[in-house]
Amino acid sequence: MELSRCSMLAFAQRTSAWMNPFKPLTTPEYLFRPRQIVHRFQRALRRGPLNEFEVVGLPWGSQLRVRPAEVIGSNIWCYGVFDLIVTETVCRLLEESETALDIGANIGQMTVLMRHKAGIRGKVIAFEPHPEIFSELEYNVQTLGSPHDLAPVTLHNLALSDKSGKAHLDVGSSWAINRGLSKLVSGEAAASPRVVEVKTITLDEVLGSEARVGVCKIDVEAHELVVLKGAAKALGTRRIRDIVFEDGGGYPGEVHTFLQERGYVIFSLHSKVLGPRLVPAAEKARFEKLQDGLNYLATLDPQRAIEKLKPRGWRSLGRIDDR
Repeated sequence: MELSRCSMLAFAQRTSAWMNPFKPLTTPEYLFRPRQIVHRFQRALRRGPLNEFEVVGLPWGSQLRVRPAEVIGSNIWCYGVFDLIVTETVCRLLEESETALDIGANIGQMTVLMRHKAGIRGKVIAFEPHPEIFSELEYNVQTLGSPHDLAPVTLHNLALSDKSGKAHLDVGSSWAINRGLSKLVSGEAAASPRVVEVKTITLDEVLGSEARVGVCKIDVEAHELVVLKGAAKALGTRRIRDIVFEDGGGYPGEVHTFLQERGYVIFSLHSKVLGPRLVPAAEKARFEKLQDGLNYLATLDPQRAIEKLKPRGWRSLGRIDDR
């Protein structure tokens, strides 16, 4: 019987556990968290089909319900985290009692990390526009999340944009196996059966005139510039210190220029075996796409960011107890 695309992805993830015996020595998620190797083999050797949902213990102590046959869920299921370099950057830059923004929160891995880092005196605001994914985000934050010693979270089933209203979210042709590619579309594309109507709001409306943000993570599939234009007041008054975002267009792009004009210094983010690497974006360091993604940090305090990202190791792969 022919395997479905989901089944093929799950099969590849499960069987690859023993295909490369040297992988634990070159993969930070295994090298710095050896128990994940055991988890990986146990999961790879399980008999029968994968369940639609599985609950995974994250390195810092939270639990997350994932879909192991989907790209983001599969990465968390196999490696313990998704998007390690972004996870590590958020982990190092966010301080206790600060406010954090998770824009494009998906199922909430970054949201729950932010809760741990900000602590009970901090605050996390998360945005996820797709109604189905938002319900899974709610489950992970409200059902699996413990309020003890963690920052309170405000969840918004909204898309951030440069104006409030309605928009159309295209989930993409790979929705069944990758639910992290949804993007806002307009015009003729909005007529596609893959499109969901969503509500939009500006970040300035959410933050008001006084709120200050320590770390803002944005993952909105090429909609970053529009999101940032909707935060013109907060950016203009320097109330968002660090912004972590993805940009596949290369440096310098529109987003980089927009932020630099508002006083931000841009670095590219790179994942090495022994720890993260921060490089001035102007140097145009080569991205290792499978390891790094295409991620950048925009910061109002570059010296602080350099010092925070300088030490070797991966703090996000262990218990977060430095608050």
